[in-house]
Amino acid sequence: MSQKELKVTIEPAWAGERLDVALSRQLPELSRALVQKLIKSGLVSSAAGAITVPRFPVKSQMSITVVLPEQEESLELTPASFDFPILFEDDAMLVIAKPAGVVVHPAAGNPTGTVVNAFIGRYPHLAQELAGGSTLRPGIVHRLDKDTSGCLVLAKSVQAQFQLGRAFANRQTGKTYLAITRGIPAKSSGELAGLIGRHPVNRQKMALVDRNGKPALTRYKVVASGEIESIPVSLVKLVIL
Repeated sequence: MSQKELKVTIEPAWAGERLDVALSRQLPELSRALVQKLIKSGLVSSAAGAITVPRFPVKSQMSITVVLPEQEESLELTPASFDFPILFEDDAMLVIAKPAGVVVHPAAGNPTGTVVNAFIGRYPHLAQELAGGSTLRPGIVHRLDKDTSGCLVLAKSVQAQFQLGRAFANRQTGKTYLAITRGIPAKSSGELAGLIGRHPVNRQKMALVDRNGKPALTRYKVVASGEIESIPVSLVKLVIL
């Protein structure tokens, strides 16, 4: 059986994070579920040997080797029609407005109808060129949850996928959001700081925690305020740092 190896150097931003989380962030073409499967199968290793525990804490600049069996590369995509608004496009990347309710890439329970299916439908030749570690994620450099709308960047070349993926992993990209709040903040601008970690009850969700979390900083500015059906509301610009 032929195999493919991926070499990863853990970026400083992910030092202390779980191995499965760090790898899925630095290798956006691989799902976290797939990374966990590879780890448990003994296909992920460091200089000290195989690492079989997904929650293993990684260190900055740690060298990791990920082995991808042939069967993980043989998965096929079903092209679909492309109906997403295009915000920007050049030879290197495509930026679309992903609506809420649309899954980014195929996975268990969502084999079709995803952004990736539409991406391949628009650019059929990229399915193999951008296969990387899994043909289910060509062009993917970052993620948006199914129920989250927003700008989604897709790479149109191997070099662009690598460079964009690295930029997102190193947090070199900027993220700006507009939110409608119930009520009007006491200050027209400011900062919100805290620790983001696993929800203490629902481990599949993230929440503000008192300890063992990643530092998070958000700057906000009130753009406008008014009322909706007599309820005070504000339009707030949020910059994630």
